[in-house]
Amino acid sequence: MKKIFIIMIAISSLVGSDIYKDAQTGLMWQDNGDVVSKKLTWDQSKTYCQELSLGGYNNWRLPSVKELQSIIDKNYDPAIKKEFKHVAPSYYWSNSVHGMSSKKTAWSIYFKNGTGSNSKTSYTDHVRCVRMY
Repeated sequence: MKKIFIIMIAISSLVGSDIYKDAQTGLMWQDNGDVVSKKLTWDQSKTYCQELSLGGYNNWRLPSVKELQSIIDKNYDPAIKKEFKHVAPSYYWSNSVHGMSSKKTAWSIYFKNGTGSNSKTSYTDHVRCVRMY
């Protein structure tokens, strides 16, 4: 019985290391190797988040631009809160469309320096999913 309990603790700590919980915002963020290795179009990013199963949760989504801005920390390079373990100093998609673009461009955040930009939704950028906790 002790061995099973120890194995369960080890598994839960591994799962927990793939997630960052932001107590200030109440958001839970994906923080695994996929956030560095995956580059997807905007539509693919939305689908990826909807289909993501991580940490025992299945209700992930692509964050809004305001949610992505909440994890910027310009004191670091890359410009993201120091608690995140996985980050590419690159662009990350938001679910926020840019202006009246009819979903042809969407906002992304450049985590090299924390600035926002609009990109064609057919381009590929990184993705970091979010959920409420």
